[in-house]
Amino acid sequence: MFALKKTGHAPRNRRRLMLLTGILALITIYAALPAVIEELLRFRFALAGFTLIEVASGRPSWNALHLDSLQLSKRYGSRILTLRAAGLTLRYRPLDLLSGRLIGIRIQQAEIESSPAGEDIPSRGEAAESIGPIAFVPGRWLSELPVDELALESLDLDIRSPAGARHTGHGAARLRNGRGTLSGEIRTENEHAFAVSAQAAASGELELTVRASDTPKPPILHIAVRTVQTETDHLSVAGSVQATFEGIADLLRPWLAPARELPHLSGSLESRWQGAVPLADRTWEGVKISSDHHLRVSAEPSGDEIRRIRADIEARVSIEGKNIRWHLGNRSDLSAFLSSRLKPPSEPAARMTFPKGLTGMIELSTEGPELRVAPGSPIHLAPVDWSGISSSEIELELADSATLFYQPEPARWGFEPFTLSVKPASISWPDGAVEIETGALRITGLGGVGANWNSQGELHVGGIKPRLPGRTLPSGEIRAKFRGDPKQLDIESVITLAQGEVLLNGRARHQFALGQGSAWLELTPIVLGEPGSTLSRLLQPWPYPFDIHAGRIHAFGGASWTRAPGQAPRLESRITLDAEGLAGHLKSIHFEQLDAHLGFTQQGGTRTLAPARLSLERLNLGVPITQVNASLAANQSEGAAPILEVRYFEAGLLGGTVHSDFFRWDTSSPSAPVKLSIRDLSLAQIIALERQQGIEGTGVLDGQLPLEFTRTHVALHGGELQARAPGGWIRYRPTEEVAAMAKDNLSLQFLNQALSNLQFKTLKVKADSNPKGDLTFRVELRGHNPDWQAGRPIHLNLNLQENIPTLLRSLSIADDLTDRMNQQIQEHYRKKQ
Repeated sequence: MFALKKTGHAPRNRRRLMLLTGILALITIYAALPAVIEELLRFRFALAGFTLIEVASGRPSWNALHLDSLQLSKRYGSRILTLRAAGLTLRYRPLDLLSGRLIGIRIQQAEIESSPAGEDIPSRGEAAESIGPIAFVPGRWLSELPVDELALESLDLDIRSPAGARHTGHGAARLRNGRGTLSGEIRTENEHAFAVSAQAAASGELELTVRASDTPKPPILHIAVRTVQTETDHLSVAGSVQATFEGIADLLRPWLAPARELPHLSGSLESRWQGAVPLADRTWEGVKISSDHHLRVSAEPSGDEIRRIRADIEARVSIEGKNIRWHLGNRSDLSAFLSSRLKPPSEPAARMTFPKGLTGMIELSTEGPELRVAPGSPIHLAPVDWSGISSSEIELELADSATLFYQPEPARWGFEPFTLSVKPASISWPDGAVEIETGALRITGLGGVGANWNSQGELHVGGIKPRLPGRTLPSGEIRAKFRGDPKQLDIESVITLAQGEVLLNGRARHQFALGQGSAWLELTPIVLGEPGSTLSRLLQPWPYPFDIHAGRIHAFGGASWTRAPGQAPRLESRITLDAEGLAGHLKSIHFEQLDAHLGFTQQGGTRTLAPARLSLERLNLGVPITQVNASLAANQSEGAAPILEVRYFEAGLLGGTVHSDFFRWDTSSPSAPVKLSIRDLSLAQIIALERQQGIEGTGVLDGQLPLEFTRTHVALHGGELQARAPGGWIRYRPTEEVAAMAKDNLSLQFLNQALSNLQFKTLKVKADSNPKGDLTFRVELRGHNPDWQAGRPIHLNLNLQENIPTLLRSLSIADDLTDRMNQQIQEHYRKKQ
């Protein structure tokens, strides 16, 4: 009995043991399931390139697992994408877990943060470099998700730009039956809201739409892409983009210009493309895409001078491997509208067109992209009319290709040397114009790192022909060298005239940050004096009525300018002119040994002629003037009439001197009086001025000439000259004509005898003139002839009239006076007969 009883309990214990073992196994599996699923998630996310994966799970049920939180990060180039989720429910079939598949995922709350990557964020090889073509293959990345259905009930976005600007957003997403949808709203830092919707399908369609929230306007951005994977493991892609800049600029502003305020933008972009992209290789090998683009954009900068910039660009781009060929259409143009009161706001002040289009290529390499612009395509700058200065159409053309290279790290860029040629053009202003036959701009260096740049080059402009109304000035050329960087621009130039015999050297510097600069110019001394060497021959064609055939001319000067924000530039300039020993003529007026020192300055709106020193050895106006010494000054404030000053004037005239003390004339007044003092005027030199035969005399005259200067003429009022005591003498021998008349005229014989040796004590001359230049003399002559009628007293009054310009042209005062005296004497005695 005992044995039978023992044998009956053994199977029962084994069954209990097996049941207990099974229960323990299930408990072990249940306990280990969260860790298994956690490792499964880590493995699948790691395959997708995510790092720093953290999973905190709860206890699973038979077909579901609740995760308390999930956090993972992935690096794309210089940015880091962080995903945080809470309240996750993962539904699964236990046997499907072996293949890593889930039935569905439900996420109550998720947060996506995109920010600049720090040094401590690890990357996983190529996955960290770029998103790659797979981003545009919904079928690929949808199929890589280990889930059949996904529901994201609440999604929060936090996107930060490199400059610290922040975009936030919220939305929801769902994935079911190979089709995913996303809808939500993004809000910028300045509280502009945008509604975002996206759809993606495993069949290859991807569509993204962004529109301003709460407005019925069309979308500001619409992207449609369709991709199909070919049998050769290539991706056939076609798509389009339509965008309007009025809204999207605000959305992208922190990334386009993080360090400064972007101008107001308007316009649109339309692009279409199609081609093939390899999926396996992340390089450009095997890429073949052609695209067409039409860009219309208008920008309004915050500066004072440029009011608006407008571009209308049609472009065709083809990508084949690492070579990107592009062509701008011949209907493309760039326009600038300037803030000018003289130009209607609707008309562009500057416009650039491409009559034959513009062609170039971008070549991609491991060092960075390289951009080439092909030579031979003309670029036209439309005629410019700005603040009274206008230009003809200017045609530019690259003489050789222009190549720009770029190295992403550390954002280094630069141009290889190239030359830009300029076809004949002209620039005009109200009082003149300049014609240019040829021009060439040689860029020998242009490049930098990021926004820090430096440049250098040379400019050559030949066949420069200045023109004034009715006059053509001497032609010349300009050669200039320049060097610049973000801080300043330096220029050195040489202007050449008269086949290199006249040189104007200059240099200038402008400091961008301070808005100020300076310039200096010097005219290489011009020395005249060789036979045939005159200023008019040196500077042919010479349109002026004066010429210089001897002497030395030297000029130099400088200018500085400052521009405060929001204000017009303030200009200060100074020019000094030195002349030594000049000899020449002005029409029929000859001068010799002219020395001058002139200093002109401009400060703000005030122009000044500093006290100028003038000296002249001889000036022949018909009346010889010698030893002229003068000091002159002038100034003119902005909006006011000029003020002239003669601080000192003295000259030699007919053996005597003419002198003037200081006088000042504000030309806003109708006139200004000045008094000339005359001393030691020689009557003998007056009579001998034209070397007329038959009359001679001696005497010294003193007096004064009160002049009145006006804007249109100079008038004489109450001028007086009189002989200095004890007087002088006049001896008159009549001409043959007068002597023949005297044979039959006893009175005329009597008069000729009386004047044959006239000793005078009184000789007074009073003179006046009118604005027309008509001069009236009243001459009083008192004396006797000791050789005639025992010294009978003689008293003679004469009234003479003459036009001053005519009088100077006649080059004879004495001759005119003699003729008038003869005429009046003859008429007087004819009446007595």
